[in-house]
Amino acid sequence: MAVVLELIERQGSENQKRSGKKAYIAQQHVRDKLIPPTQRKGKQRVWEKAVAWLAENESRIRVEQQRVAGEDVFVWRWIGSEETDSNDEQIEDERDISSLR
Repeated sequence: MAVVLELIERQGSENQKRSGKKAYIAQQHVRDKLIPPTQRKGKQRVWEKAVAWLAENESRIRVEQQRVAGEDVFVWRWIGSEETDSNDEQIEDERDISSLR
């Protein structure tokens, strides 16, 4: 999952710096960067599980449907920012964790 997150974050950060807008990347483009064409059919179930896991468990990305080159596709949009990611407070004490329950 880390490689997928890095691709999404990098794409979002680079495009935001260039255009000032939060950018997205098509899920298919990420798949195509990671899985060679000859292996896509055999790894389809693994890819689908990864996509579902990210949608359910990753708060720094948003799944959207966008029109890309005239085709409606699902995309990932990075909504975490370098500022918030680097300044996240670490919970160091068990009492802090228990107060969140």
